[in-house]
Amino acid sequence: MHQIKTTEIAKYRNMFAAKQKYICPLCNGPLAGQTITLDHDHKTGHCRAALCGTCNRSEGKVLKAAAYMAKLGHLSRTDVVQYLRNIASYIESHRETPSNIIHPTYDLVKGKQKPVKRPVKRRRKTK
Repeated sequence: MHQIKTTEIAKYRNMFAAKQKYICPLCNGPLAGQTITLDHDHKTGHCRAALCGTCNRSEGKVLKAAAYMAKLGHLSRTDVVQYLRNIASYIESHRETPSNIIHPTYDLVKGKQKPVKRPVKRRRKTK
């Protein structure tokens, strides 16, 4: 195990990018001409790969969102990888065999989700 120094991040980021042939492993897009990040596991500190900036931010937000509102013991907290696999399988299965029942918040004319009108919270007047 080797912990790198802050001054070595660029060196390792470039090493991972070259090893990956300058392709982001998440979106399969080119790393050239983009902000390249050295992705790492926030629980263990282990470096994983060089990612494009978009994928690095997205990956972090997805992992944080998966556990954000979950109760202790929820699969998104105990095994986030399996939880994400379940989400992917769920989306794929419903893409292949849709229910043909359209949710009322979907605009059939525009072909997209309607903006949701939320009630305005009114402040109580204090005396």
